[in-house]
Amino acid sequence: MIVCADCTILLTEDGGDSWTKQVSGTTATLYHVDFRNEKQGWAVGERGTIVRTIDGGRSWTPVASPARSILLSVQFVGEGDGWIVGRGGVILRSGDGGRTWVEQESTTKQNLYAVFMNKKNGWAVGSDGLILRYER
Repeated sequence: MIVCADCTILLTEDGGDSWTKQVSGTTATLYHVDFRNEKQGWAVGERGTIVRTIDGGRSWTPVASPARSILLSVQFVGEGDGWIVGRGGVILRSGDGGRTWVEQESTTKQNLYAVFMNKKNGWAVGSDGLILRYER
């Protein structure tokens, strides 16, 4: 299991009895982490920070981001399609497993705090009860 707290990523391999600090590849505060399988994961945070692991969280590599605002939530659907939301209505999408990200047109400037996607639909929730829905 991996958790992030501020700019620290912690790894446990014993059900949470002990935690090991991992090198995150960034000094930015991180807000959310998502894993698609045992090896591949992403974490997002301030100043448009995106970091990626392909070894189960043992090492992290920064990924270029088109956003400079705070990114608050990341989620992948399958191995290829990823979504990130953040402050100021930022929505990013990746179709190549999180190696590159493209900013999507957003209908709001309100902060978006969380994203949930499945294969056909998606939702982003934000301030003042805002809910955005995406359909393929």
